Amino acid sequence: MTRPLLEWLVRHRVRQQANIVLLDGCRVQEIVAADGVVAGVRFEPAGGGATTLEADFVVDASGRGSFCLGLLEAMGRGAPPQTEIGVDVGYATAIFAIPDDAPSDWKKVMHIPMSPQSSRGAFLFPIEGRRWIVALGGRGEEKPADDIAGFMAFAQQLRTSTLGDALRTARLERDVIRFAFPASVRRHYAALDHFPRGLLPVADAICLQSALRPGHGGGGLRGAHAGRPARRIDRRRQGPARGARAGLLCRRRRADRRRLGDVGPGRPRFSADDGRAPQGPGSHPQVQRGVEPCTKLMTQVQHLMMPRSALREPALAARVMAELTAG
Repeated sequence: MTRPLLEWLVRHRVRQQANIVLLDGCRVQEIVAADGVVAGVRFEPAGGGATTLEADFVVDASGRGSFCLGLLEAMGRGAPPQTEIGVDVGYATAIFAIPDDAPSDWKKVMHIPMSPQSSRGAFLFPIEGRRWIVALGGRGEEKPADDIAGFMAFAQQLRTSTLGDALRTARLERDVIRFAFPASVRRHYAALDHFPRGLLPVADAICLQSALRPGHGGGGLRGAHAGRPARRIDRRRQGPARGARAGLLCRRRRADRRRLGDVGPGRPRFSADDGRAPQGPGSHPQVQRGVEPCTKLMTQVQHLMMPRSALREPALAARVMAELTAG
Protein backbone atom coordinates (compact mmCIF):
# COMPACT_ATOMS: atom_id res chain seq x y z
CA MET A 1 0.00 0.00 0.00
CA THR A 2 1.37 3.41 -0.94
CA ARG A 3 1.32 6.38 1.40
CA PRO A 4 -1.27 8.31 -0.71
CA LEU A 5 -3.67 5.35 -0.50
CA LEU A 6 -3.12 4.98 3.25
CA GLU A 7 -3.68 8.70 3.79
CA TRP A 8 -6.85 8.60 1.68
CA LEU A 9 -8.21 5.71 3.74
CA VAL A 10 -7.40 7.45 7.03
CA ARG A 11 -8.92 10.69 5.76
CA HIS A 12 -12.07 8.83 4.70
CA ARG A 13 -12.43 7.31 8.18
CA VAL A 14 -11.83 10.66 9.87
CA ARG A 15 -14.49 12.37 7.75
CA GLN A 16 -17.02 9.87 9.08
CA GLN A 17 -16.60 11.32 12.59
CA ALA A 18 -19.39 13.84 13.15
CA ASN A 19 -17.38 15.92 15.62
CA ILE A 20 -14.38 16.44 13.31
CA VAL A 21 -14.15 19.08 10.56
CA LEU A 22 -11.31 19.02 8.00
CA LEU A 23 -10.25 22.30 6.40
CA ASP A 24 -8.93 21.59 2.91
CA GLY A 25 -6.36 23.56 0.95
CA CYS A 26 -5.03 25.53 3.93
CA ARG A 27 -1.46 26.51 4.74
CA VAL A 28 -0.55 27.00 8.40
CA GLN A 29 1.41 30.17 9.05
CA GLU A 30 2.04 30.11 12.79
CA ILE A 31 0.87 28.96 16.20
CA VAL A 32 -0.64 31.83 18.19
CA ALA A 33 -0.20 32.27 21.95
CA ALA A 34 -1.31 34.75 24.59
CA ASP A 35 0.10 35.14 28.11
CA GLY A 36 2.22 32.02 27.75
CA VAL A 37 -0.71 29.82 26.72
CA VAL A 38 -1.53 28.54 23.22
CA ALA A 39 -4.51 30.45 21.80
CA GLY A 40 -4.89 28.99 18.31
CA VAL A 41 -3.43 28.64 14.83
CA ARG A 42 -3.18 31.26 12.09
CA PHE A 43 -3.50 29.87 8.58
CA GLU A 44 -4.06 30.88 4.97
CA PRO A 45 -7.28 29.35 3.57
CA ALA A 46 -7.65 28.20 -0.03
CA GLY A 47 -9.10 31.56 -1.09
CA GLY A 48 -6.18 33.57 0.31
CA GLY A 49 -5.91 35.96 3.21
CA ALA A 50 -5.27 34.99 6.82
CA THR A 51 -7.58 33.39 9.37
CA THR A 52 -7.07 32.48 13.01
CA LEU A 53 -8.67 29.36 14.45
CA GLU A 54 -8.98 29.69 18.21
CA ALA A 55 -7.95 26.67 20.27
CA ASP A 56 -6.80 25.90 23.80
CA PHE A 57 -4.89 22.78 22.74
CA VAL A 58 -2.73 22.41 19.60
CA VAL A 59 -0.87 19.32 18.38
CA ASP A 60 2.14 20.26 16.23
CA ALA A 61 2.72 17.47 13.70
CA SER A 62 4.33 19.80 11.15
CA GLY A 63 7.55 17.78 10.92
CA ARG A 64 11.11 19.01 10.72
CA GLY A 65 9.97 22.61 10.11
CA SER A 66 8.10 22.57 13.42
CA PHE A 67 6.03 25.67 14.15
CA CYS A 68 6.98 25.25 17.81
CA LEU A 69 10.36 26.81 17.06
CA GLY A 70 8.79 29.95 15.61
CA LEU A 71 6.41 30.25 18.55
CA LEU A 72 9.23 29.94 21.08
CA GLU A 73 11.22 32.61 19.24
CA ALA A 74 8.22 34.95 19.10
CA MET A 75 7.71 34.48 22.84
CA GLY A 76 11.39 35.19 23.54
CA ARG A 77 11.99 31.79 25.10
CA GLY A 78 14.70 30.55 22.78
CA ALA A 79 15.17 27.25 21.01
CA PRO A 80 15.36 23.97 22.93
CA PRO A 81 18.69 22.16 23.26
CA GLN A 82 19.06 19.40 20.72
CA THR A 83 21.10 16.29 20.03
CA GLU A 84 22.34 15.89 16.48
CA ILE A 85 23.99 12.79 15.02
CA GLY A 86 25.39 13.09 11.50
CA VAL A 87 24.30 10.21 9.27
CA ASP A 88 24.54 11.51 5.67
CA VAL A 89 21.86 9.12 4.41
CA GLY A 90 20.32 9.21 0.94
CA TYR A 91 17.24 7.38 -0.37
CA ALA A 92 15.96 6.98 -3.92
CA THR A 93 12.50 5.58 -4.67
CA ALA A 94 10.88 4.45 -7.92
CA ILE A 95 7.70 2.62 -8.96
CA PHE A 96 7.71 -0.20 -11.51
CA ALA A 97 5.03 -2.27 -13.23
CA ILE A 98 5.35 -5.89 -12.07
CA PRO A 99 6.60 -8.10 -14.94
CA ASP A 100 4.33 -10.95 -16.02
CA ASP A 101 6.97 -13.53 -15.12
CA ALA A 102 7.59 -12.17 -11.61
CA PRO A 103 6.89 -14.43 -8.59
CA SER A 104 3.29 -13.94 -7.46
CA ASP A 105 3.88 -14.77 -3.78
CA TRP A 106 6.38 -12.02 -2.93
CA LYS A 107 5.32 -9.97 0.09
CA LYS A 108 8.56 -8.10 0.51
CA VAL A 109 12.17 -8.17 -0.65
CA MET A 110 14.72 -6.53 1.64
CA HIS A 111 18.47 -6.15 1.29
CA ILE A 112 20.04 -5.41 4.67
CA PRO A 113 23.34 -3.45 4.63
CA MET A 114 26.47 -5.35 5.62
CA SER A 115 27.63 -2.74 8.14
CA PRO A 116 30.26 -1.40 8.46
CA GLN A 117 31.68 -2.73 5.18
CA SER A 118 28.81 -1.31 3.15
CA SER A 119 25.81 0.91 3.83
CA ARG A 120 23.88 -0.11 0.70
CA GLY A 121 20.34 -1.29 1.44
CA ALA A 122 17.10 -1.73 -0.48
CA PHE A 123 13.52 -2.91 -0.26
CA LEU A 124 10.78 -3.87 -2.70
CA PHE A 125 7.05 -4.08 -1.90
CA PRO A 126 4.05 -4.94 -4.08
CA ILE A 127 1.51 -2.08 -4.05
CA GLU A 128 -1.90 -1.39 -5.52
CA GLY A 129 -2.28 -1.47 -9.31
CA ARG A 130 0.05 -4.48 -9.74
CA ARG A 131 3.15 -2.41 -9.15
CA TRP A 132 6.32 -2.52 -7.10
CA ILE A 133 7.66 0.33 -5.03
CA VAL A 134 11.43 0.06 -4.77
CA ALA A 135 13.68 2.12 -2.50
CA LEU A 136 17.47 2.13 -2.43
CA GLY A 137 19.55 3.73 0.29
CA GLY A 138 23.09 4.34 1.44
CA ARG A 139 25.41 6.67 3.31
CA GLY A 140 28.17 8.98 2.19
CA GLU A 141 29.57 8.06 -1.22
CA GLU A 142 27.23 5.07 -1.44
CA LYS A 143 24.01 7.08 -1.82
CA PRO A 144 21.93 6.15 -4.90
CA ALA A 145 21.51 8.44 -7.91
CA ASP A 146 18.31 10.26 -8.91
CA ASP A 147 18.23 8.99 -12.51
CA ILE A 148 17.03 5.59 -13.69
CA ALA A 149 20.42 4.57 -15.09
CA GLY A 150 22.13 5.22 -11.76
CA PHE A 151 19.22 3.66 -9.90
CA MET A 152 19.48 0.42 -11.87
CA ALA A 153 23.27 0.36 -11.54
CA PHE A 154 22.95 0.67 -7.75
CA ALA A 155 20.44 -2.21 -7.66
CA GLN A 156 22.77 -4.41 -9.71
CA GLN A 157 25.67 -3.72 -7.32
CA LEU A 158 23.89 -4.95 -4.19
CA ARG A 159 25.54 -7.80 -2.31
CA THR A 160 22.70 -10.16 -3.31
CA SER A 161 21.17 -10.31 -6.78
CA THR A 162 17.47 -10.92 -6.02
CA LEU A 163 16.31 -7.33 -6.28
CA GLY A 164 18.52 -6.40 -9.22
CA ASP A 165 17.39 -9.46 -11.18
CA ALA A 166 13.73 -8.65 -10.49
CA LEU A 167 14.09 -5.17 -11.98
CA ARG A 168 15.78 -6.23 -15.22
CA THR A 169 12.47 -6.69 -17.06
CA ALA A 170 10.34 -4.31 -14.98
CA ARG A 171 8.97 -1.15 -16.61
CA LEU A 172 9.52 2.16 -14.82
CA GLU A 173 6.21 3.94 -14.20
CA ARG A 174 7.35 7.04 -12.29
CA ASP A 175 10.55 9.04 -12.21
CA VAL A 176 13.09 8.33 -9.50
CA ILE A 177 12.66 10.55 -6.44
CA ARG A 178 15.69 11.16 -4.24
CA PHE A 179 15.79 12.33 -0.63
CA ALA A 180 18.84 13.38 1.40
CA PHE A 181 19.00 13.07 5.18
CA PRO A 182 22.12 14.73 6.65
CA ALA A 183 21.50 14.16 10.36
CA SER A 184 19.16 12.71 12.97
CA VAL A 185 18.01 15.44 15.35
CA ARG A 186 16.19 15.30 18.67
CA ARG A 187 14.85 18.52 20.19
CA HIS A 188 14.71 18.42 23.99
CA TYR A 189 11.60 20.52 24.61
CA ALA A 190 11.22 18.97 28.07
CA ALA A 191 14.44 20.73 29.10
CA LEU A 192 12.81 24.16 28.72
CA ASP A 193 11.66 25.77 31.97
CA HIS A 194 8.75 27.62 30.37
CA PHE A 195 7.19 25.65 27.55
CA PRO A 196 3.85 27.05 26.29
CA ARG A 197 0.84 25.40 27.90
CA GLY A 198 -1.63 23.68 25.59
CA LEU A 199 1.00 22.78 22.98
CA LEU A 200 2.01 19.21 22.14
CA PRO A 201 4.70 18.62 19.45
CA VAL A 202 4.81 15.04 18.17
CA ALA A 203 6.74 12.81 15.75
CA ASP A 204 9.34 14.62 13.58
CA ALA A 205 8.61 17.91 15.34
CA ILE A 206 10.45 16.37 18.32
CA CYS A 207 12.76 13.76 16.85
CA LEU A 208 13.81 13.40 13.23
CA GLN A 209 15.44 9.99 12.82
CA SER A 210 17.03 8.19 9.90
CA ALA A 211 16.46 5.01 11.93
CA LEU A 212 12.71 5.19 11.16
CA ARG A 213 13.08 3.52 7.81
CA PRO A 214 9.99 3.49 5.56
CA GLY A 215 10.53 -0.20 4.88
CA HIS A 216 9.82 -0.97 8.53
CA GLY A 217 6.88 1.42 8.87
CA GLY A 218 8.54 2.94 11.93
CA GLY A 219 7.34 6.49 11.30
CA GLY A 220 3.70 5.44 11.08
CA LEU A 221 4.03 3.31 14.19
CA ARG A 222 5.53 6.16 16.17
CA GLY A 223 2.88 8.54 14.85
CA ALA A 224 0.11 6.26 16.08
CA HIS A 225 1.83 5.95 19.45
CA ALA A 226 2.09 9.75 19.71
CA GLY A 227 -1.68 10.15 19.49
CA ARG A 228 -2.24 8.53 22.88
CA PRO A 229 -1.55 11.55 25.13
CA ALA A 230 -3.76 13.75 22.94
CA ARG A 231 -6.60 11.25 23.30
CA ARG A 232 -6.19 11.11 27.08
CA ILE A 233 -6.30 14.90 27.30
CA ASP A 234 -9.39 15.06 25.09
CA ARG A 235 -11.18 12.50 27.27
CA ARG A 236 -10.44 14.56 30.37
CA ARG A 237 -11.87 17.63 28.65
CA GLN A 238 -15.17 15.80 28.21
CA GLY A 239 -15.32 14.72 31.86
CA PRO A 240 -16.96 16.35 34.89
CA ALA A 241 -14.13 18.88 35.33
CA ARG A 242 -14.63 20.36 31.88
CA GLY A 243 -15.42 23.80 33.27
CA ALA A 244 -12.34 23.95 35.48
CA ARG A 245 -10.13 25.60 32.88
CA ALA A 246 -7.23 26.35 35.22
CA GLY A 247 -7.08 22.81 36.53
CA LEU A 248 -7.36 21.43 33.00
CA LEU A 249 -4.43 23.51 31.83
CA CYS A 250 -2.36 22.31 34.78
CA ARG A 251 -3.13 18.69 33.95
CA ARG A 252 -2.26 19.39 30.33
CA ARG A 253 0.99 20.93 31.40
CA ARG A 254 1.99 17.76 33.26
CA ALA A 255 0.89 15.57 30.35
CA ASP A 256 2.75 17.82 27.91
CA ARG A 257 5.99 17.52 29.84
CA ARG A 258 5.67 13.74 30.04
CA ARG A 259 5.06 13.58 26.32
CA LEU A 260 7.92 15.95 25.49
CA GLY A 261 10.30 13.54 27.18
CA ASP A 262 8.92 10.56 25.26
CA VAL A 263 9.40 10.35 21.50
CA GLY A 264 7.82 6.93 21.25
CA PRO A 265 9.02 3.44 20.43
CA GLY A 266 11.53 4.65 17.86
CA ARG A 267 13.71 6.32 20.45
CA PRO A 268 15.93 3.35 21.40
CA ARG A 269 17.15 3.17 17.80
CA PHE A 270 18.13 6.85 17.67
CA SER A 271 21.80 6.45 18.52
CA ALA A 272 22.06 2.71 18.02
CA ASP A 273 21.51 2.88 14.25
CA ASP A 274 22.68 6.41 13.55
CA GLY A 275 25.83 6.11 15.66
CA ARG A 276 27.25 3.59 13.20
CA ALA A 277 27.67 6.29 10.58
CA PRO A 278 31.00 8.15 10.59
CA GLN A 279 29.72 10.74 8.09
CA GLY A 280 28.29 14.17 8.68
CA PRO A 281 28.17 16.67 11.55
CA GLY A 282 27.07 16.07 15.11
CA SER A 283 28.14 13.78 17.90
CA HIS A 284 28.81 10.07 17.52
CA PRO A 285 28.25 8.29 20.85
CA GLN A 286 29.78 4.92 21.49
CA VAL A 287 27.50 2.20 20.12
CA GLN A 288 26.63 -0.93 22.01
CA ARG A 289 28.57 -4.04 21.15
CA GLY A 290 27.38 -7.59 21.41
CA VAL A 291 23.85 -6.52 20.52
CA GLU A 292 22.84 -9.79 18.85
CA PRO A 293 21.25 -11.34 21.99
CA CYS A 294 19.05 -8.25 22.30
CA THR A 295 17.71 -8.36 18.75
CA LYS A 296 14.47 -10.16 19.63
CA LEU A 297 13.72 -7.83 22.52
CA MET A 298 14.48 -4.75 20.43
CA THR A 299 12.15 -5.95 17.70
CA GLN A 300 9.36 -6.56 20.20
CA VAL A 301 9.77 -3.07 21.64
CA GLN A 302 9.84 -1.44 18.20
CA HIS A 303 6.55 -3.12 17.29
CA LEU A 304 4.90 -2.24 20.62
CA MET A 305 4.75 -5.89 21.68
CA MET A 306 6.84 -5.08 24.75
CA PRO A 307 7.13 -1.82 26.72
CA ARG A 308 10.32 0.20 26.40
CA SER A 309 10.90 -0.37 30.10
CA ALA A 310 11.95 -3.92 29.16
CA LEU A 311 15.17 -2.42 27.81
CA ARG A 312 15.97 -1.09 31.28
CA GLU A 313 15.90 -4.41 33.10
CA PRO A 314 18.84 -4.53 35.59
CA ALA A 315 20.39 -7.68 34.09
CA LEU A 316 20.31 -6.23 30.58
CA ALA A 317 21.61 -2.86 31.77
CA ALA A 318 24.50 -4.56 33.58
CA ARG A 319 25.43 -6.49 30.46
CA VAL A 320 25.35 -3.38 28.30
CA MET A 321 27.49 -1.43 30.76
CA ALA A 322 29.99 -4.28 30.86
CA GLU A 323 30.23 -4.17 27.07
CA LEU A 324 30.58 -0.39 27.00
CA THR A 325 33.36 -0.36 29.60
CA ALA A 326 35.27 -3.30 28.16
CA GLY A 327 38.76 -2.43 27.06
